[in-house]
Amino acid sequence: MKKIFSKKPEGQPTRGKTASNRLRRVDNFILLYKPSLLTRTDGLFQRSMFVDLGYGFDARTTLESDARFRRVNPNLPILGVEIDKERVDAALPKNYIHHVTQGELIYDFFEAWKRSAAETASAKVFGLKQWFFAATENLAAKGYKIELHKKWLAKGWLIWNQ
Repeated sequence: MKKIFSKKPEGQPTRGKTASNRLRRVDNFILLYKPSLLTRTDGLFQRSMFVDLGYGFDARTTLESDARFRRVNPNLPILGVEIDKERVDAALPKNYIHHVTQGELIYDFFEAWKRSAAETASAKVFGLKQWFFAATENLAAKGYKIELHKKWLAKGWLIWNQ
C-alpha cells in the first residue's frame, strides 16, 4: 500500500483553546499510572516522542508538558504541532529564555557564542558586521551546526541547527 502525504497541512485552524495547565490532568495521569511511556526506549519505543497536536493560541501546553515530562526523562523528544502559521511563528525562540541555565543545551550554546565573540573581538576594527561574521565562523569551527549563508549573516541572523 502506497502512502500519500500532502505537502499542505490538512485540517482547519480553531480559535485555539489554550489555557494554562489545560493538559495537567492528562500529564499527571501519564506520570502516575504509565511513566514507562515516557522512559521506554526498546522496540517500538526506540524513536518515540511526545507530540502536542494542535497546541492552540500559543505553545504553553507543549511547554508545560515538556517541564513535567522532562523530570522523568530529560532526553524525551517533545514536539508541538499547530496548523495556524501565525501561532507557529509566535511560539519557540522566546521560550528558550527559560532554559538558559547551566546543564541545558541552549546555555552551552550561548557560552560558546560568548567565547567565540571574545576570541574574534579583533575583527571589530572592521565593523560590527565583520565581527559577527568572524564570531559565527569561529562558532561553526567549534562543531556547532551554524548556517553560514552570507545573506542570512548579513541580516544578523544566527541560525543554529541542533
